[in-house]
Amino acid sequence: MVDSDRVMKPTDLSPDNEEALRSAVGRLEDRTAAELVVVVSDRSSAHLAPLVAPGFFSVGVFTALMWVPQEFSVAFIVWAALLSFTLPLLILVIFPRLRCSLTPRRMVSAAVDARAHEAFSRRRVCDTRTREGILLYFSRLERRAVILCDLGIRRVLAENDLEGLPGECATRATGKSFPEGVLDAIDHLGRELGRVSPPSECRVNELPDGPATSGDGPGATS
Repeated sequence: MVDSDRVMKPTDLSPDNEEALRSAVGRLEDRTAAELVVVVSDRSSAHLAPLVAPGFFSVGVFTALMWVPQEFSVAFIVWAALLSFTLPLLILVIFPRLRCSLTPRRMVSAAVDARAHEAFSRRRVCDTRTREGILLYFSRLERRAVILCDLGIRRVLAENDLEGLPGECATRATGKSFPEGVLDAIDHLGRELGRVSPPSECRVNELPDGPATSGDGPGATS
């Protein structure tokens, strides 16, 4: 069994969750020729786009106070504009989940997809001899999952009309709380693949069974 390396502290993935994921990967690989790598990320992006909103809000407050019939002192207008900028900005900085919820969905999806493809490459999922590697990437903050398959698995899926299986399993991964959703996705993936791609007698375990964890931002997965 190959050990996985990490870039986050061990406490970021509890021993129970780590063992549950490792066992699920082992069950999948006992059923099928595929090799699965699980990467759990704290978040896929800092989601900084919403941080521009306080600036527009502050300008709006400043403009409104300048044009309303009631007169205000210059000091009041300046302080109102400053507070209308700093308070929302502070809230957005403190609460990354709020920034994520205010980020357009297409941007969130694009960030998760980009991190998943980066992990697929950095974890060398495409370097197995039979090209039957699979990556399951789960991003906690965004509560999104991406499953990427190497050429051998994609060929098997296409031959058996199972092209929608990765997407189905990704949906399962986010349908329950972590790690139950991910475990359900792995078990379902193993059952379906086991029917069409059973393990060979001389298989070699080339990829880590234990889950890898990933930090924030591009390039954090190792």
